[in-house]
Amino acid sequence: MMVRLLGQVRAALEEGGKVVVHFLDGEIGYNLFGSLRRRLARGARRVRLVASYHQPGPLLEEVLPRKARVAQLDLALTVGTSQFPFFAFLPQEKLRFVPHGIDTDYYRPGERPAAADGRLFCLTVGHWLRDFDALEQVINSAPPQLIFRIVGGKEHVGRFRGLANAERYSGVEDDELLHLY
Repeated sequence: MMVRLLGQVRAALEEGGKVVVHFLDGEIGYNLFGSLRRRLARGARRVRLVASYHQPGPLLEEVLPRKARVAQLDLALTVGTSQFPFFAFLPQEKLRFVPHGIDTDYYRPGERPAAADGRLFCLTVGHWLRDFDALEQVINSAPPQLIFRIVGGKEHVGRFRGLANAERYSGVEDDELLHLY
């Protein structure tokens, strides 16, 4: 992978101008290929390195032990201001916040229909950094009129099979997810 990336950057540099390499997953991509500029030698000054970071600060502490490598970036992008304390070692001009989330024009609360049968719904979506053990305990202790809709991969929602007040969804398309929200 590094050889391919180096080849692409070198080819772009030969065309002249500057090259921006953006690691969309800085926790992994830049962590693995952060020595890219050093490997280029000639033309390295025309390469700008940018990385986006998605994990919360405590997890960044675990996966990015070498802050000196991160400091070599031209720009670090965070998806939440809660990540700023981790990146406090960077000069302010090297750190930007890019809001990352859902399309709130599409996924927004609709009219709240009154449930004729008194049921209430709780929706949980995704799997990353979710505490499924705690969710299972909550579902098991919740009253039967509280229905939990769990959206995620089959390997994650399968554990809730057999719980009377848990509905499982996997492979959900946008329109169905909108309905669930």
